Amino acid sequence: MERKSVRTGYLLLLPSVILIAALIVYPAVNTIYQSFFEIRTQTAALGPKFVGMKNYIRAFHDEHFWDTLWWTVGFTGVSVFIELVIGLGLALVMKKNIPGQGIIRTAILVPWAIPTVVSGIIWTQFFSQNGLVNYIMQVMNLAEAPLNWLGNEWLARLSILVADIWKNTPYMSLLLLSGLLTISTDYYEAAQLDGAGK
Repeated sequence: MERKSVRTGYLLLLPSVILIAALIVYPAVNTIYQSFFEIRTQTAALGPKFVGMKNYIRAFHDEHFWDTLWWTVGFTGVSVFIELVIGLGLALVMKKNIPGQGIIRTAILVPWAIPTVVSGIIWTQFFSQNGLVNYIMQVMNLAEAPLNWLGNEWLARLSILVADIWKNTPYMSLLLLSGLLTISTDYYEAAQLDGAGK
């Protein structure tokens, strides 16, 4: 009987495994395979040309590759840290039993529900020369003239960081909220009895 239930469990997992293999494993393996070939649009009819490690050597000697790699690492570290801090604060707010909790949760999760393309268009308009960000900065006397947010390298990076944090923080807060809800109230009561503070 136990062997049959194990077999049933594997059968139930099979659709997920097939989906993961088709959408993640195959594209990843195929990308690694193709990285050993030179594939150009102009010579696509001739087929791919095997070049071995040549593409990797060229990438590792390209300064733009390293700039992009360090930017990606820095961007990931900073954005995840800020999203974690803000997300934890939002999760704690969503966990409290206060009036209008449903509306609060909905409002917090709206940015995550907006499609990424639409979110990108919105933030592009916000950071344009005559966009909302420049308008607010001029009204508050933080800038004399409109800043070229998307034309300057570091301002553009900051703009991308802000847009990413706005988009992904609600998802982080949802993950943290689900974790907080699994913590038994017994632990909180025990901590209060032991005199633990915030």
